[in-house]
Amino acid sequence: FTDITLQASVIGSSFTYTVVDPKGTGAVGGTGVIGDVISQQLFNATQTPVTITYAITPAGPGATACPGTTVFEDVTVNPLPITSAITGIDTVCEGTPNLVFSVVHTADSYYEWEIPATIGSQTFGGSGLDSYAVIMLAGNPAAQVTDSIWVFETNQYGCTRDTVYHPVTIIPFPATQNITGDASVCALSTHTYFVPDNPGSTYQWFIPPGAGFATADPTISTVDVTFGFISGQIRVIETSAGGCVTTHTPLPVAVNQLPISTINADRIAACLGDLITFTAGPAGALNYEFFVNGASVQMGASEIFATTGIVNGDQVTVNVTSADGCEQLSMP
Repeated sequence: FTDITLQASVIGSSFTYTVVDPKGTGAVGGTGVIGDVISQQLFNATQTPVTITYAITPAGPGATACPGTTVFEDVTVNPLPITSAITGIDTVCEGTPNLVFSVVHTADSYYEWEIPATIGSQTFGGSGLDSYAVIMLAGNPAAQVTDSIWVFETNQYGCTRDTVYHPVTIIPFPATQNITGDASVCALSTHTYFVPDNPGSTYQWFIPPGAGFATADPTISTVDVTFGFISGQIRVIETSAGGCVTTHTPLPVAVNQLPISTINADRIAACLGDLITFTAGPAGALNYEFFVNGASVQMGASEIFATTGIVNGDQVTVNVTSADGCEQLSMP
């Protein structure tokens, strides 16, 4: 705004003022009396100062209204800074370093940046001459949070404009979890493994060589795994809805081999009613369950099964359980 107070030595004087405004600042002429203030809001659409001149002519009181000497008052209209939008990421994972935010550089301007503690801290730049950029370290909030970085610019003429804001969302990493599931399994068996399910997350599972997924979708938080013969780790990487990645604690899994079940009879031919003794192997297993034609006839720690009830065509098998709890059914 202009601030020109009309004064004259003769009480009752009036004034007429004119102005030439080739740059379109919005200045206009007018009239006034002693004590009036020429207060006009002026604009400067350029990026350099514009000077306009008011020509103020006083006139004496009464019918004669004798004119006085015209006075010329120069007014310089300085430009406002044109601060660009802030460029920089708008969504980021917690703890991410070296996040750069900037505006278009105007030579000889001063910049004042503010980074709310809710979303991070300033590690470089931020205030002073030509400080058109700032570097931020993302914070570590307990839950997702959004707040705005802001900057205001003061140009070389001391003029400022509206503050510019840029919202930033900080997304926490999924918490590291232990994988739940069996750590000791038998070869060729199927087991379930899982971590807590977070809505919107996807999961990438890694399993030992020779194992396979028995579940339809191995990108969810729970999978079924059918093991081969090789021990190894169950691992999972979780990617949250916001793209933040957590590697959960691996679970070592020991794959126990199946016992090599065998069965032998003490004779290859016998008469009806003869006592026939069957010996299972390997010796020293945890349990032996003998079957005749698929029906269980004896179970326990003994690898010996003796019977007189075998008839021609019967099939005798044994299911051996090792000390690891792994089972294998023999051939007849």
